[in-house]
Amino acid sequence: MRIIILALLLLGACTSNKQKSLTDKKADILYQHGTQKLVDKDYTGALKKLLNAQQLRPNDEKILNNLGMAYFFKNELEQAKSYYSRALEVNPKFSEARNNLASIYFYEKKYSNAKEHYLIVAKDLVYDQQFRTHYNLALIYNQEKDLNMTMKALETSIAINDSYCPSHYLRGKIFYKSRKYKEALKSFHKATLGACFQSPAPHFFKAKTYLKMKMYENADAILTELIQNHPNTRFHKEADKLKIKIAKYSSKHSKSINEAISQFNNEQKKGEIQTPKF
Repeated sequence: MRIIILALLLLGACTSNKQKSLTDKKADILYQHGTQKLVDKDYTGALKKLLNAQQLRPNDEKILNNLGMAYFFKNELEQAKSYYSRALEVNPKFSEARNNLASIYFYEKKYSNAKEHYLIVAKDLVYDQQFRTHYNLALIYNQEKDLNMTMKALETSIAINDSYCPSHYLRGKIFYKSRKYKEALKSFHKATLGACFQSPAPHFFKAKTYLKMKMYENADAILTELIQNHPNTRFHKEADKLKIKIAKYSSKHSKSINEAISQFNNEQKKGEIQTPKF
């Protein structure tokens, strides 16, 4: 799972309300309108408003940051990085812009650049999105095949925000790959709670984990619900395939049990009572 977290600075005034000039008031209005258009996914409209705001206040870090976001969503990555870098020139401690710059490097698979900036953000004691920072670091460590650092970063993310389901989901996948199915099941379960309930991936892997543990009824119940709730996703087809496998496993298992019981009954009639082997 690869998640790019971009920090959008929402509709707050850029400057103090005290003694604002007419130019500042106009810049604030343009900034607010441009930011709202970002929220509404009108990226062309956002770009126009924010560029006009920047003309009035060329060194405003928040305007520069949101301009970077507008260019990112227009797929102009070099322009986006340029504006984030300019925001950091104005304020090197501006973690929102640094996080966004790191996220673009991650998007471009320039993991060493991304890690450098995420590690700086991780030292910001007043930045309130550190659970995402450590999750993103975990993604990078995972790309680097550093399992120890991946798990440490995930544990830190979860310690900061236990309801952040992407961290639980990635942790579950690592446990699953390591065949630690009980631990994987716990992580996948947490990844399906709250707002994350609507995400099909953790449910699917929870079912796969039950299947590995030969808990076929549990797996089948989750897959049935997954098919009903997410009919237009790739997990629908994958769930169908797994349900067919479960039907075969269940049938084979039932047949083995029936054969063992039949053998037991026959031996009982002969007076040769033995423990049936399932």
